[in-house]
Amino acid sequence: MKIVANEAYIEKRAKMGEVLPLLSLGLLLGSLVLTYLRPEWTGVTMIMVLLGFCASVVGSYYVNRFTGNMPMFEELPKILKGLSDEYTLLMYKLPVPFVLVGPGGLTAIAVKSQSGEIGFHEGKWEHDQRMRLLRQFGGEESLGKPDEQAAEQAQKLTGYLTKRLPADVEVPVRGIALFISPEARLDTGQAPLPVLWSGELKGWLRGKGRRPTLPAETRRALAKALELAAEN
Repeated sequence: MKIVANEAYIEKRAKMGEVLPLLSLGLLLGSLVLTYLRPEWTGVTMIMVLLGFCASVVGSYYVNRFTGNMPMFEELPKILKGLSDEYTLLMYKLPVPFVLVGPGGLTAIAVKSQSGEIGFHEGKWEHDQRMRLLRQFGGEESLGKPDEQAAEQAQKLTGYLTKRLPADVEVPVRGIALFISPEARLDTGQAPLPVLWSGELKGWLRGKGRRPTLPAETRRALAKALELAAEN
């Protein structure tokens, strides 16, 4: 498998993931000290608390994706390692973060880092995780609706391609949700689109998720639209 990543984009956000939590801590500690030293400066103290909270929330977003114990841009290549050179993983190069270019089309991968019991039943998502509320208060992203997120990414990717491919060229685009935590346990067979655990992805691509190979002319047009080597 080939990997094409926007290194500058990743490096910048990884740096933000390192700096923002420290900035948040500094602002919150500073507001505490200011409360004792200058109790009359209530307005300044409140502003520092607000800025510290905002820095914490934004910092947690970047930590979860770029600098935590499972950075998505590092984990996904590991998960897909072993795929043939028919596949190219694009990371932060297109309007959606992760796109797998295969011989049968494109797959937008909505990467999710949540752990615990995750299920989809009767049209609703369920998430059972120890200290889930405490984790979310600390900045961990809530589960949301992974199927809708994956579908939105696929739609956005389709719109991007429509503007760059010849009118007579059609390339299949699909979205999937992928949970990368080793502690995630899924019961999502009823989901309207594929929702997979990391250990299932390669087998799914080679089996149930494999699509017919596109004509050579279509693959050349796609490679040009994505600015990839012609053989993709």
